[in-house]
Amino acid sequence: MSSTASVESNASESSSRALEDFKVNYLDMVVTLTSRGGTMFCDDGGGSGLHIGQVARAELSHFQVCQFAAQRGTNQYSFVSVANGGFVTATMFGNEMRNDISLILLQETKLPPCLYRYIVEYAIPNTTARTDEVDGFNYTPLTCPPRPASAVKPRPNMHQTFELESPQVEKYAFKTPWDTYVRALMWDGSVSQSDSCFAEEMWVIKRKKR
Repeated sequence: MSSTASVESNASESSSRALEDFKVNYLDMVVTLTSRGGTMFCDDGGGSGLHIGQVARAELSHFQVCQFAAQRGTNQYSFVSVANGGFVTATMFGNEMRNDISLILLQETKLPPCLYRYIVEYAIPNTTARTDEVDGFNYTPLTCPPRPASAVKPRPNMHQTFELESPQVEKYAFKTPWDTYVRALMWDGSVSQSDSCFAEEMWVIKRKKR
């Protein structure tokens, strides 16, 4: 085996062990998620925003790591806020995704074509902002909508399901179903997503102190 192949094999084994360790150490536990920009926390007072930085009240930064029936046997997880009972939620973005949704509407529905653009715009808002990201990127922040106290405990949808990766020792990345990574936007203190996985997409996970 070449030295390059050996390094890649060791890295793969290390990543697999880290993912197994995550399940053993954190599944069903209450944790904090911290990037180099600070700790993730949800809005105080009923809002649905997600932020990074200094936390005013510890409970706002506590999330339970959950794995529901459809996620078992995978590296997919959902994160539920202890403060408001809501799921960490990502939003689809990009011109390619908009085109895919339009094609699905055309092939799978009998709706008048004149309605397609309104449906697509509602599901995936367009943007004219110029960025260094993929076409149509709009830095849409992740959210954590509060769950009403009277509501039955819901199951997560695809926007609330994240695949775990461990590209660095003791650091994790969370990938959406459309292959973006949860990202800490340090310059405005929000939690967004990116099509790449570098320092801003790495998170350290710690169990809540008793």
